Amino acid sequence: MKRILIIGLSILSVSCKKTGTVLNTTNTQTILQYIAQAPQLTILNAAIARCNLDTVFASGGPFTFFCPTDSAFAAVGLTMDKIKAYDPQALSLLLQYNMLTGKFSSQDLVGFLTEQVTSVDTAYKPFIVKNYYGLFINGIQVTSQVELGDGVVLNIGSVNFAPTQTVLQILDSLPELSFYAAVANQVPQFQTIFGNQPNNYYHFGTRPGVTVFAPTNDAFMAYIYPTLSSVTQVDPGTLYMDFEAPVLNGFDFTADFLGGFETTGNSYYSQAEFVQFENLAVGKDGLTILENYPSSVSGGPSLVPPHIIRSNILATNGVIQEIDQVIHP
Repeated sequence: MKRILIIGLSILSVSCKKTGTVLNTTNTQTILQYIAQAPQLTILNAAIARCNLDTVFASGGPFTFFCPTDSAFAAVGLTMDKIKAYDPQALSLLLQYNMLTGKFSSQDLVGFLTEQVTSVDTAYKPFIVKNYYGLFINGIQVTSQVELGDGVVLNIGSVNFAPTQTVLQILDSLPELSFYAAVANQVPQFQTIFGNQPNNYYHFGTRPGVTVFAPTNDAFMAYIYPTLSSVTQVDPGTLYMDFEAPVLNGFDFTADFLGGFETTGNSYYSQAEFVQFENLAVGKDGLTILENYPSSVSGGPSLVPPHIIRSNILATNGVIQEIDQVIHP
């Protein structure tokens, strides 16, 4: 059965702004000189000193540095005191994951694109998206950029951590997704695609990895699974049929959906067509998922479309998007 999944977003955007709103200035300072004087980057400056990252800049660049602001560090509990006590090697790897060799500012990237790039820590390859709404790394939007003598600083409002776990491992670790994790562990196909590394596993198409729209426990309970045991008692084949549609081939962040996104025959197993149309933005209610078939809540059609309520959970082999309803064909 051919299905079309339309992912739309509220026009009233608070977190994604058009490219023209990003502050862009140029000066002749080095990156390190700029960070040392930037009032919004004091914790990052302390982190650089803690792990002696200045040695990385010795070659002169150019570099692109995605810089978490003080508020970004604070949001994940990394205060100045905690940064000063952080393991220097781990801190160095965190910062190097946010550094690229070469210039990747909005002006340097021509046209719209989604590209996996190699960080200074060459073990990891973050994803860059550029579209009408701005520039993003792993779905995190750049809020301002400054051209400098040895590269460019791109400020970001969230700390961009390198992934360390597979999709399956993350599902097993999140208490709000324990019902969906039970599904993933019961269905052999899901165990395979959620547990393998992307460079070792492809299914439909040539895009590595997987994007999973994972319903929360509350969504399961509002559907037809009131308890965790009610999930584990279901035949794996039935669970596969119930949950295979909203699983996409590739790493897709909410930034990829902005301004339109289309991938045909690129769903695992269902060969469904997934289409997103224009006038898209992330609003305060999150990403809205609309379909040409109703999602089912309490056994009946839903009048309220599903939303992504926690976005862009990055794994080594994919991306998890938490949603508030079960999408059912």
